[in-house]
Amino acid sequence: MTEETKLRNKTKLFLQTLSSVHVDKISDRYTSGIPDFIGCCNGRYFAIELKAKKGVVDPIQKYVMNDIKKTGGEAVVCRSIDDVISFMTVLISKGGV
Repeated sequence: MTEETKLRNKTKLFLQTLSSVHVDKISDRYTSGIPDFIGCCNGRYFAIELKAKKGVVDPIQKYVMNDIKKTGGEAVVCRSIDDVISFMTVLISKGGV
């Protein structure tokens, strides 16, 4: 199992514990650029792209994440479960929109 797959599994388990979060795991090997997880937290749209410690974010992934940010959503690249936890803690603390 790759480092990124392990991180994806940990992230899925963590996100499932958050009652104020709806999240979908998006997996489509035919569509490039879609973040690994998209969801809604207290009325805020968010996207999480997971990468291994040395993983490279593709240009199309950067484009999609910037587009999400431009339209008012939150988007982040996480390289560890601690990154995911920190991002979600901040998002939850922002409350509703």
